[in-house]
Amino acid sequence: MTTILALDTSTDYCSVAIWREGLLASRDEHLPRQHTRQLLPMVDEVLREASMSLKDVDAIAFGAGPGSFTGLRICLGFAQGLAYSVDVPLIPVSTLCAVALAASERFSESDVTVLQDARMNELYVGHYRGKTAAQISPVNQDRLLKPNDISVDASSWVVGDGLDLLSDELQEALKPRYLGSVAPSARYIAALALPLFESGATVPAHLAEPVYLRNEVSWQKRVKKSDAINP
Repeated sequence: MTTILALDTSTDYCSVAIWREGLLASRDEHLPRQHTRQLLPMVDEVLREASMSLKDVDAIAFGAGPGSFTGLRICLGFAQGLAYSVDVPLIPVSTLCAVALAASERFSESDVTVLQDARMNELYVGHYRGKTAAQISPVNQDRLLKPNDISVDASSWVVGDGLDLLSDELQEALKPRYLGSVAPSARYIAALALPLFESGATVPAHLAEPVYLRNEVSWQKRVKKSDAINP
């Protein structure tokens, strides 16, 4: 039986789950700027609740992005440290796919477009089809788009916190198909990681990378500009 520990800190939420033939234990906490301090205690809690130790884990899945630059780096660094300590591989999982799977399960819809606010007047966009972790697959690659460049298939339901960035006309058109805002959760990252593990889609800890989508140079320029305005 495969045991997967899953982590996500790509948003203000800190999320941890342990999976073996289904979800055994999970924690989801809204902890802005507290990921570094709270992640290890949350891992200890879910392992204890599942009556396991880290040595029982076969792989560690992590929310690879897109999401907060800092959150993605924290999650990857923490996952790497755990993986090194027990010599297991990592499984990178799209955070947008995790949101789409959560929406599919919660609302029983099989075609979901995720629109997440990426700041800087841009959105992370993911379009997925499928109702289960084994079935769900991307229609397009996860993308970073300006609001005016976004179109949504007429058959697709919409989830995420980016709706307000769209034009008034597009917002009105999408409202009947809007399912609300859903944060990535480690329970869905774990579920998605299982078929990836079984297909051999793991990576050694030292080769794992986050998926930023946005060029980090652009983010640094934004930070410098903000510092200049707010010394």
